[in-house]
Amino acid sequence: MLKQKSAGFTLLELMITVVIVGILATIALPSFRELIDRSNVRSSAESVLNALQLARGEAVRRNEHITFTLGSGAGATSWKVEDSAGTKIQESRSGGEGSAGVTATTTPAAATNLIFNGFGRVVGAGGLSTIVFGSAATTLTVQVEIQAPGGLIRMCDPGVTTAGDPRRCQQ
Repeated sequence: MLKQKSAGFTLLELMITVVIVGILATIALPSFRELIDRSNVRSSAESVLNALQLARGEAVRRNEHITFTLGSGAGATSWKVEDSAGTKIQESRSGGEGSAGVTATTTPAAATNLIFNGFGRVVGAGGLSTIVFGSAATTLTVQVEIQAPGGLIRMCDPGVTTAGDPRRCQQ
């Protein structure tokens, strides 16, 4: 008499597989959380950088003053772009949208507005000069610099101190 071979898994094999997957998930979860937090910080900084570039571009295109306003409080990474009459050109990233736990620290401390003229240059003194994004849950810090009066806007890494490194912050 010939024995027929079974084509399935035993309960023991299945339990060992579940335990191994559980151990691997436990090891990988903190790294995955850090990845998500770093992504939120970078996403918030890139959103504000793009909004500043939008405001500058609209000012040149329309040949009028355009105001960029950064949110405050819980919505510190929200922003809006308005023309000189106060009409919203674009508003994006409401306070809690994709930026949970991300903080934005401005220099000067109370500054939330920046005005560009028709040449794309920063108007007036005392406007935003830097915005530093970070999170208590990650070590990543990203800074957006606005160089007045020329209006140059760039994103940099405050942790880089090597002279000549393009990631280094100027301010």
